[in-house]
Amino acid sequence: MKCKFTVFITVLLCLFSAQLFAQVIKGKVSDSNNAGLPGVSIQVKGTSRGTTTDGSGNYSISASKGATLVFSSVGHISKQVVVNDQSAINITMEDDNQSLDEVVVVGYGTQKKSELTNAVVQTSGKEITRSNNVSISNSLSGKLPGLFVNQTSSVPGQDNASITVRGPRTFRNSSALIVIDGVANADPDGLNRLDPNDIESISVLKDASAAIYGAQSAGGVVLVTTKRGKTGKPTFDFVSTYTLQSPTMRVQSANAMEYMSVINNKDAADGRPATFSDDFVNQFKSGQRKSEDWYGALVAPPATVARQSLTMRGGTETTRYFVSLGTVSQGGILRADDKTKLNQYNIRANMDVAVTKKLDVGVDISYRQKNVQYPQGGSDQIGSFANTSPLQPAYVDGDYRYPTEGWSQLNPAARLLSPGYQKLVTDVATGTLKFKYKLPVTGLALEGFMSLTKNYEYDKNFNYTWVYYRKDPSGSIIQVPSRSVEDIGLKEFYAQTLRTTQNIRLTYENTINKDHKLSGFVAYEQSNYDDNYFYAQRLGYDSPVIDQLFAGSPIPANQSNSGTATSNGRQNIFGRVAYEYKGKYLFGFSSRYDGSTTFPPGKRFGFFPQASAAWVISEEPFVKNSMFSNLKLRGSWGQLGNDRVDPYQYVGAYGYTNGWVVNGADVRSLGPKTTPNPNITWEVSETTNIGLELGFLNNNLTFEIDAFNTTTSNILAKRQASIPGYTGLTLPDENIGKMNSRGIDFQGAYNKTIGQVGMRIGANLTYSENKIVYFDEPPLAQPYQKLEGNPLNSPLVYQAIGIYRSAQDLKDKVSYPGAKVGDLIFADLNGDGKIDVNDQYRFQASPFPKMQFGVNLTLNYKNFDLYILLQGQSGAKWRLSNGFNADAGGNNLQYVALNSYSPANPNAELPNINYNMSGLEGANSDLLP
Repeated sequence: MKCKFTVFITVLLCLFSAQLFAQVIKGKVSDSNNAGLPGVSIQVKGTSRGTTTDGSGNYSISASKGATLVFSSVGHISKQVVVNDQSAINITMEDDNQSLDEVVVVGYGTQKKSELTNAVVQTSGKEITRSNNVSISNSLSGKLPGLFVNQTSSVPGQDNASITVRGPRTFRNSSALIVIDGVANADPDGLNRLDPNDIESISVLKDASAAIYGAQSAGGVVLVTTKRGKTGKPTFDFVSTYTLQSPTMRVQSANAMEYMSVINNKDAADGRPATFSDDFVNQFKSGQRKSEDWYGALVAPPATVARQSLTMRGGTETTRYFVSLGTVSQGGILRADDKTKLNQYNIRANMDVAVTKKLDVGVDISYRQKNVQYPQGGSDQIGSFANTSPLQPAYVDGDYRYPTEGWSQLNPAARLLSPGYQKLVTDVATGTLKFKYKLPVTGLALEGFMSLTKNYEYDKNFNYTWVYYRKDPSGSIIQVPSRSVEDIGLKEFYAQTLRTTQNIRLTYENTINKDHKLSGFVAYEQSNYDDNYFYAQRLGYDSPVIDQLFAGSPIPANQSNSGTATSNGRQNIFGRVAYEYKGKYLFGFSSRYDGSTTFPPGKRFGFFPQASAAWVISEEPFVKNSMFSNLKLRGSWGQLGNDRVDPYQYVGAYGYTNGWVVNGADVRSLGPKTTPNPNITWEVSETTNIGLELGFLNNNLTFEIDAFNTTTSNILAKRQASIPGYTGLTLPDENIGKMNSRGIDFQGAYNKTIGQVGMRIGANLTYSENKIVYFDEPPLAQPYQKLEGNPLNSPLVYQAIGIYRSAQDLKDKVSYPGAKVGDLIFADLNGDGKIDVNDQYRFQASPFPKMQFGVNLTLNYKNFDLYILLQGQSGAKWRLSNGFNADAGGNNLQYVALNSYSPANPNAELPNINYNMSGLEGANSDLLP
């Protein structure tokens, strides 16, 4: 007992002595502009004691004389200060402009930018949060070279953009693979519904570096890394944003007078009676009736977006954590639309624990619920407003309380009054357990993870009638019930998916004799995907009050249900090795032996290699200390795979068929539904990239340019020529297509600090073009009609060489049956003296852009910053319709109405409007207004 008591006294004295000689150090950390720097980590070297600066850069920490304080902050050069007798230590942290030391996330690991041999670009979470877009994909537009971002809808919950790396590479799905914290396909929404405040970085594998993901890599790979804990006191960040969204431009449709005039003029030219009588036209001229601007009447911007995020980050040397809570809401843009809405809630917890000096364990947990609601019929009707006839009012006397029936009782404003709705609830829960164990051999470690994602989806769609308003003979406004546009009824849809991934890697990293740096890993990974769904539906509801299945019709003919289930999996063995000599000569190699149950047993596994090298010329004696702070030449080659195709096409599918009668009764039977292909396998993209990196002024001025060429073979497509349609076969996909794409990426940046003002200007640009090398086309009469040699989706059109502006033109030029003055003149490409389908050719027009670019400017002054982003695309072509008719959706653009040919406008740049045309005069052409 005496011994134990003595030990206790000794320990107590030691602790008392340590506290006695420790002193409280206070101070302020400033940046190069002399502004307080918040969030700087301050650690007593060799201990677990630490803190962080507050919002003004101030700090306080206890440290003994002789101790070393380590100051570190992202984007700044770390500093170490020895404590002497001073009680205050103020320091200034210099900006870290050595962008070559930036850590870049690559497939299954990280590398310094100076060590990269591949075309990889990265942006920080801070850059992502500068945008207030609800969908993360839209926040990436214009920020990364090589990344094409295309948004086709702004409906809340449906505003995800497609992400394509360096443009299309196949006839099929060219979208990028999304990997979140090392797990591929971890989220059914990709990266779109992540909280931007949770993101640490997003990097893009643009070249052969994506081959490490094997048969899923042909479209490029986007790697998302979420935030993790940091050593130091917990820091709390609360971010609240409120955004007003309005269309950047609106479609200008023809007004009533323009609309009626262009149709009546065409009637006169064709020798028909006028569609609209003079009396009817005069009602609009006199103001008795008013022209309706459907877009202006029904669209009432702005839509509102509100996002809140609370995060906590901190930890000790043994335990680090990052926890976040977030919510986002978004409303619709239609007038009086209180049904279109998005409400999302998310939570994330990432924790890392140093169990021992050799064993680290991490746990990541996230959950998200997305609630979306739309009115009956959906919220995507704005696109039709440009074509809605201006002759029918949207509201009685323009009073927004009384929407009219519209055309055929389809007024969207009236449909908002329906008790019907569309609801969608999606729950996504993800959990990942990871570990890393340092083996006794220097630089050798065993690490891995197991991830599970569970997704639930519940849709509920209820359709009913609604009321609209009109005036009765006495002039009073009355309600009128609508017809049943959609079948009155309820449909409920349930789906769930389970995705599991297991990964184990043996890694090695070591520097030998200071000059040789060697790193690499070998890994095994397995993934399983299980999905199932079912739905139930009933029609015949007598009242909208009870919107439940039991309240529908009991008649079996008004009831339906169905369900399916799918299952597939992957097995992979893969690895990578990187070698660096004196920081000048860099080499990399990776490969993946990838297998998928999508394909038959003998075709499931494939080998996807990648090789790369770089020469850091600026490290050579004959260049060092020159104008170049970085001069690097690199190149890569590899083969990437694409298996995005309907699974199990190697098996002949059977299903139920109707049409059999047995003993006077209809019966179902089993019959073949498809023709199997036992040789189906993945597509292969062979890609080459050459890059040049330039840095000047200590890398404050940087440029980077890449040239790439990709040839995709074995593209999965159905035969159209070699197997005639009269065989009646339902053909499977076959590996018969070939396509080439090529282009360049460019990015540049300049950083400058003038006094207390910091400035950064950046620009990026990507140009990409493609062509079909082989496609199994139906027989065509002329070689210029083949899709081969032309860009993907090039349409067959007539070549427009002018407009027939007189009867003499009709005689002098080759014409076609039905051609009239004001119609287009088409080129006789085959020279047979007539215009027919053999004169169509492949027009190099695609809705996918050839170029994407972005320019950004950042200005910092103390605690204020200004950020400007200009981004855009070019090279895409869309067909301009010049059709008008007298029906509900018969209107068109004002530009077309004012610039189409008519006797009053004989020099118009556009031909006759397409109204009551049945021949070639209304055919598609290459006319570019």
